[in-house]
Amino acid sequence: MPNPRYGAGSCILDGKIYVIGGMYSTESSPGSPAYHPVDMVNSFDPETGVWDTLAPLKAPRVYLQAVEVEGKIYAMGGAIGEFEASTAMVEVYDIGNDRWESIDDMPVKRFIFGACVLEDQIYVMGGIESFNQKNPLKSMHKYDPATGTWDACANLSRGTSGLTATSFNGIIYAITGGVHGTYGEGIVEAYDPAEDVWIRKASMSGGRFLPACGVVNERIYVNGGLDRTYPPNQSSTEIYNPSTDTWIMAASEDFLPIKISDHSIVTLDKKVYVFGGSLEGPIHWAEPDVFEFDFPVVRSRSESMLTSNDTLEAEFYEDGTLYIVPEGTLANKDSIFESEIKSLDGVANQFISIQLDNVPEGSYEIFGIASDGRLDSGSSRFQVVPVGMDQGSVLQVQIFPNPANDLITLQTNQSGRYTYNITSVNGQMIRNGAFTSASHQIDLSNLEEGIYFITIRSRDLFITKKIIKR
Repeated sequence: MPNPRYGAGSCILDGKIYVIGGMYSTESSPGSPAYHPVDMVNSFDPETGVWDTLAPLKAPRVYLQAVEVEGKIYAMGGAIGEFEASTAMVEVYDIGNDRWESIDDMPVKRFIFGACVLEDQIYVMGGIESFNQKNPLKSMHKYDPATGTWDACANLSRGTSGLTATSFNGIIYAITGGVHGTYGEGIVEAYDPAEDVWIRKASMSGGRFLPACGVVNERIYVNGGLDRTYPPNQSSTEIYNPSTDTWIMAASEDFLPIKISDHSIVTLDKKVYVFGGSLEGPIHWAEPDVFEFDFPVVRSRSESMLTSNDTLEAEFYEDGTLYIVPEGTLANKDSIFESEIKSLDGVANQFISIQLDNVPEGSYEIFGIASDGRLDSGSSRFQVVPVGMDQGSVLQVQIFPNPANDLITLQTNQSGRYTYNITSVNGQMIRNGAFTSASHQIDLSNLEEGIYFITIRSRDLFITKKIIKR
């Protein structure tokens, strides 16, 4: 992001992602943060990867909400200053004239609240009016852009702040949150506007404060946020299926690469975009990167180490085909088809078992291609090892940093004699070597930027991993 920040509002309009307001932190003195709400507004084009700077808000705000209705963006509520006060302010963005205009305030001041759109009506719920408020708001209000009026709706069953909200199939979902410092118990409520009533739904695995959510492929993705652990930020992703009222923990491949809270999610064309957010630490530095995920087609639900006597368990998230290929296969259809070891068709919500009796020992990846031809560029990984081998005897290697500019470190689970080969994506040998310590560095500074594969061996064990040279 050109201006890293957290607590921003976000939405999509005409295929572009808009990031509105938020704040960043600086260090006023060692270990002491100073907070800076901003009026910045940026748009991001996923097709070109280009950020643009747009007209600013009329006032800096953080922990506001932003939604799109009928080609207009509404920026609502939030806190001003260093949380001294909240606001009920609502501004509307005119994309044609790159201009913000003020309209009638919300009935209640609120920040760190939930908001979403259902049938062109804007709903706002929960939140707090001041940072030290002990009893978060229960209230929900609905705004009709056609008439410019606000109406009260049924209250949430509990006062809650730091929640995230979305709508799907005519229902609004208010997901977790709580009183600041307690982070709730993973509570999820669903609102039916026809009945004007909230109903308790299946809870998440645990409480989250200031997570983010989005709807992809008829499921609700929730990731990040604060919990009761220390450090409190989470990287895990949970997926909710409204048709069965069930939550599952996503495969680790679909976790965020960092632990984060106060971030934003938008979903577009079966992709999940995560941006901004607060990193762990006393200063709450703003995360500058944008993370992009494909909605999974299929993921492994087995251990990462299997033998030829075992079966691989996998879950389909949508109709498609599972492909087992050697680890390091490029994430494109031609490479996957050429490298296929096994494949199997499946349908959404199906669990399948694959016998590994004809799969040689080695390291593998699972890719999924949806029935509509969409390739999920994410993958699950597993290793086939000799029968009778336990986890402690498996060759385990961590590589960091990856991507790398110059040096990478190979960290093994024990000392011993190891050899390594680095090859290009075309299989050309680039470098080889040997080492005996549990930790070994390799200098990549003379390699061209790109993708390489490194195979590390120790006696009859080996593992292949992908490395990226920047």
